[in-house]
Amino acid sequence: SFTRELARRSGDTRFDALPSSIRHLAAQCLLDWAALAVAGCAEPVVELLAGEVAPVSGGASVVGRRVRVAGRDAALLNAAAAHALDYDDVNPAMSGHPSVPVLAATLAEAELRNATLGEVLEAFVAGYEAECIIGRAVEPYQYERGFHASGTTGTFGAAVGVARLLRLDVAGTARAIGIAATSASGLKAVFGSMGKPYNVATAASNGLLAARLASRGMDVPTNVLEATGGFALTFSGSLDEDALSALPGGFHLAQNLFKYHAACYGTHSCIEGLRRLLEEERVDGDQVNRVVIHATQRQGTICAIAEPSTGLEAKFSLRHAAAMVLEGWDTSAVASFGDSVGDAAVVATRGKVEVLVDRDEISYLTPLEVTFADGRLLGASVDVSRPDVDLDRQGFRLAAKARSLAGPVVGGAAVEKLIAQLADVDPSVRISTLLSPLAAATIPA
Repeated sequence: SFTRELARRSGDTRFDALPSSIRHLAAQCLLDWAALAVAGCAEPVVELLAGEVAPVSGGASVVGRRVRVAGRDAALLNAAAAHALDYDDVNPAMSGHPSVPVLAATLAEAELRNATLGEVLEAFVAGYEAECIIGRAVEPYQYERGFHASGTTGTFGAAVGVARLLRLDVAGTARAIGIAATSASGLKAVFGSMGKPYNVATAASNGLLAARLASRGMDVPTNVLEATGGFALTFSGSLDEDALSALPGGFHLAQNLFKYHAACYGTHSCIEGLRRLLEEERVDGDQVNRVVIHATQRQGTICAIAEPSTGLEAKFSLRHAAAMVLEGWDTSAVASFGDSVGDAAVVATRGKVEVLVDRDEISYLTPLEVTFADGRLLGASVDVSRPDVDLDRQGFRLAAKARSLAGPVVGGAAVEKLIAQLADVDPSVRISTLLSPLAAATIPA
């Protein structure tokens, strides 16, 4: 079956057999996750969830707090923190954010088991790949029906990642996938609110629980993913089994896209295109009279909030993102979207921006038409769907992002040590050694 083949493949994932590029990519995902979790650990959604979690002796770490909690609670809080800023990576195969639910779940379980970095990265790759295969099998229809892929397929990634860490056999991993299938959830209707990071948080927590219950022998059918009345047919209406076919390069992880703007990825092509055009023409935003954004139908349902009133809504507004660029705001800064939403100049400049939802294709390329004060009409279009093939350059950018996000919270020395450890990708390093500086209290427990 589809599920058992998926389970078999995840069990075959071995750190020693992974290409060097995939090991380094996995470590870069972990660095990005850690920086985001630190930066987001005091966000309101995390505070609300923390109020429902009880400390336990011998539990797992929570980023930014000197408190230990049950493993699934650590996964819940750390995933919410890492996604709260909507600054985490994406992958087109699953139409969502792949790393946060898998890493939050596997790191919590790994710490409880005193696992190594090599074991965590092995489990992460297994979960990431399973998540993307399932995503390919049910997209785009799952997303079009209104389900949030990071919450739904993210549950599978977390379950498979923890199952690999627990060394479950094929039958055990298939049961974990079945349990994940009946607990997967998340709706797009909550985008622009705390509900979005909550979707990702529950994916991590439910996925971890699914694997642990499977390890205890919980009995569920091993075809819940593909069965009539199962996940795929219910959430998507179909299951594309060609998703199991080989990929060029062999890994979905090779197509991972990191974020360098603190907003929905659907806004990034617009931001990059408008910024580059202003730079090429050597003009400021006040020389622009009008911007027309040609959005896809998908962008129209995700990131076309016309008049955002909160920072979270601003992250899902093409008009607002374009206005920020025209007004010279730094879209990579965490506070920018929240601060700019009340800025009179940005709000006024939004009036120059029109979003036309006039494209049917699924694309990360957003064409712009820009009319300048001197009458010129120029176009811009930047494809942000291509991963950086230069891993050293990408590592440099991610290190700078980590310093900016995590440095003010845990200190520069702790961040530099983490950057160095993950750049080395030493598989023998205990995961607790990596996590302990991140749990240094800056927030009352």
